[in-house]
Amino acid sequence: MPTIDQLAPATAATDADEFLVSQAGIARKISRAQVLAGVQPGLAIPAGALLGRVSAGSGAPEAVAVGANLTLSSGTLSAAGASFSVSGLPKGVVPAAADQVAIGQGGTNVSVTYRQFLSGLSAVPNIDASQVVVTPAGGTASVRLSDLAASIVPITGTTMTGPLVLSGPPLASNQAASKAYVDSAIASPVGINVRSSPYNARLDGVTDDTAAFKAAYQAAPAGAVIYVPFGVTVLQPSSAWGIPLTKRVKWAVDGTVLADGTPLAAAIPNGVGAAGVTLPGVVTGNSGVAAEFSQSGSQSSDFAVLHTSYVVNHTGGPGNVITNTRNDSFVFGSPGDFVWGGLDRLVWYGTQTPSAATPAQHVGRYVQTVRANTTTDSSGRPLPQPQLWAACLEYRDVTGKPSSAANASLTVEMDWFGNGADDAGNRQIQSLVVGQHDKTGAAVEVANVIGVYLSGGSSGKVNRVFNVAIPFGGAVLDTTAAQQLTGASAIRLAAGHSIAFEPSGVNRLSFDSSTNSLRWNQGNLSYVVGKGITVGWQNVLSGAANLPAYIAGNIIFLTGSGSYTVTLPAAVQLAPGVGFTFSVIGPVVVSIAQSGGDGIDAGPIVLRQNDRYHIVSDGTNTWREVFRTNLVNPRFSAPPVLPSYAVAALPAGSVAGAKAFASNGRKPGEAAGAGTGVEVFNDGSRWISGCTGSTVTA
Repeated sequence: MPTIDQLAPATAATDADEFLVSQAGIARKISRAQVLAGVQPGLAIPAGALLGRVSAGSGAPEAVAVGANLTLSSGTLSAAGASFSVSGLPKGVVPAAADQVAIGQGGTNVSVTYRQFLSGLSAVPNIDASQVVVTPAGGTASVRLSDLAASIVPITGTTMTGPLVLSGPPLASNQAASKAYVDSAIASPVGINVRSSPYNARLDGVTDDTAAFKAAYQAAPAGAVIYVPFGVTVLQPSSAWGIPLTKRVKWAVDGTVLADGTPLAAAIPNGVGAAGVTLPGVVTGNSGVAAEFSQSGSQSSDFAVLHTSYVVNHTGGPGNVITNTRNDSFVFGSPGDFVWGGLDRLVWYGTQTPSAATPAQHVGRYVQTVRANTTTDSSGRPLPQPQLWAACLEYRDVTGKPSSAANASLTVEMDWFGNGADDAGNRQIQSLVVGQHDKTGAAVEVANVIGVYLSGGSSGKVNRVFNVAIPFGGAVLDTTAAQQLTGASAIRLAAGHSIAFEPSGVNRLSFDSSTNSLRWNQGNLSYVVGKGITVGWQNVLSGAANLPAYIAGNIIFLTGSGSYTVTLPAAVQLAPGVGFTFSVIGPVVVSIAQSGGDGIDAGPIVLRQNDRYHIVSDGTNTWREVFRTNLVNPRFSAPPVLPSYAVAALPAGSVAGAKAFASNGRKPGEAAGAGTGVEVFNDGSRWISGCTGSTVTA
């Protein structure tokens, strides 16, 4: 067999050409294509290119371009640019969180954000950052990190001594907070906190928090709660916020004050005057003097600032007192202050009432109790109903001591202070009004407007039911505008009760039921009043005496014998119309003399046996005679004067024995028409001249 070298060369070769091969000891043929299938193909690479693969996965080699700043020369890849130097880079600024940092990561060059880069530093052990200069949060000065670390108290393992002073409230989740702040945050009701984001009120007494408060109010829905933690705020009046303020919200103010110390929760600080800076809506909270509940603005649709409701619907019970609201004030020690259990004040600073015809009525405290219904049983009989009282004011002294030991006590005091005359007649300290609920229903009737009683089972007394100790210009009791119904009395006293006319009660007026008479009582003396001419009880004289004024009105019996003088008191000491009645019952002559320069009618007055004489004072300086008579042995102190008539005017129908003086009657010898007057008497049918014994003529 010829060798390969002995064969003639082929002119060309194709994939179909065949070769002789031995496979597993067996001679076989194989084509060129089969032989080349497992052989790397030939590479055609352009000049200046590198050999590699840029496509994903395994495959044939591919050309790789030479990038900028690199050159491929004589099979050597070289850098054409300048060497990389950090100091040669342009100056930058403080890195931002999103800036990129180049690092090698797992043998690969990558970039990470500056934030990512810094977050990984904590995992690198043994980094010495002691010389790093930092500015603490909230601070203004920079310090070395080693110095800052030395001043920090570890979470555990040591004890802090001395006070911990915080620069302000925390603004981030990992910042320290004071106890006051924590307490306020824990107590914060559900709602908006003006200190929290996005409102961020500082409450430091320096920063103007108006924008934070305004934003919180605008963000809060009607009826929501806005919480204001403890602090000091600088705040502009809500009227200057430039937004509508009619929305009703609730502000919960935890002791916050304005920069001048005024409590923010109080619309009327200390009860003196309205605050200059207030919050729109209802404000609850506390101040340095009290728990506060206030509202600084109003609307005509307002119902109440503070409304407590209590619906009672149970049946039965042991008879306890249960209340809607209750205030208890206990006083211990020896305070010099005036302690009041409550104080309601309504102060008018307004301009006018809208209508003079129907003026608005503003009331400091209105108490109303309404009986809305009564009930009956199945047979229609009224069921027993409770007593309803609009108010009960009780003072109770449990000491058992007299007032000299316990001091004064009042159940109610009602004061009215002002100036000027009541020229409109419309001022009252107390007004008691009785009226109908239904003006078309039955007339109303009330048994007592004011009732004064001794408590059941008690004993005791009052010294004065009504004590009036003030000048009055009209009347203490005035019923001129009232209608007195049949059988009614303006004043009704029990028999024997009296009306006194001076502090001692010596002079008093009373009704004596045993004699059915009104009596004037003067000390131990008692006189019947008002039936004919009445006189007081007797005084008996038997000799000269000066009559005291206090026995005026008495009858004076004059006894004895001989003569003596009785002197009257000064007329000015007695009321007009008051005087004495004298009765002479013995054989005696008594002269009645006046005091000082007083005058007396028909004086001098001399009384004799059986004379009756009544004289009264005019209240100034004269005694007036009422009558003087003696039916037993009359005497005249002057000639009696008969009634005078012209003859034609003598009264007809006079009784027999009547006497008169005919002023133009004729005496014997006088011509007709020239009579000079005569005494006449009536015989039962005509007037007879005493001079002629015949009918008188003119």
